[in-house]
Amino acid sequence: MCRRFTNHDFCENSLMQNIRKYGFFLVTGIRWFLYLSACVFILFLSLAFTDIPYYWYHGYAEDNHSLVGEADFIIVMSGNDFPSSDALEKIYLVSKIKQKRADTKLILAFPSLDENLIMQDSVLFKNFGIANSNLIISAKGYNTLTQVESIISENDLSNTNVIVVCNYEQTLRTLACFRKRSRANFFAVHNIEKPFSPELLSPEQNNSPFYSLQIRYNFWNYLIYQIKAMREYIAIQYYSYKNWI
Repeated sequence: MCRRFTNHDFCENSLMQNIRKYGFFLVTGIRWFLYLSACVFILFLSLAFTDIPYYWYHGYAEDNHSLVGEADFIIVMSGNDFPSSDALEKIYLVSKIKQKRADTKLILAFPSLDENLIMQDSVLFKNFGIANSNLIISAKGYNTLTQVESIISENDLSNTNVIVVCNYEQTLRTLACFRKRSRANFFAVHNIEKPFSPELLSPEQNNSPFYSLQIRYNFWNYLIYQIKAMREYIAIQYYSYKNWI
């Protein structure tokens, strides 16, 4: 007996074929994505036992420029609001900078920074040796590029000495943004943790195989270095693609 196919049967068969086809591609894509993610994860874990993350992370702070004379401006770059641990740490770092005059202007580039809040914390800045008359608020930017453009549009930095206080791994990108848009002499100062001797954490004559400073501290620190370095690498590639640096 011959079976007659209607248009409805043909549409159902075509629909099922498309579902199988695209379902196969979807499952294959997810499978390869999981394979790739696993390989990257294993690679990151393996590199954390080496010194590669350390040199990769610190390579973003290399700069051959030097500051000649004292600073006319000090610019504090931060993606956090004030007060925050990052902002307070950088303001403390400003108080330790030696290349500045009494009239050096301090530009605070924090997102959504309230000038009234700064005035309420005037005692904090005085304790750090920073006069309120030298403070300039720049709160219009929401990323490195817009912060730089806002600072340059609001302040004449031409032919001046400028110290830029920024995150360690963002040094190259931040300086590149400034130098492409201004002819000032920019010099970076960054906040970076200082390592201490591992012997301070190791009890004497401890031979336990589970007491490993490499795993307890370096491993996790190097994982963080890799994440920051990879994030900065992607940011630099994006800024280069957009011709921002």
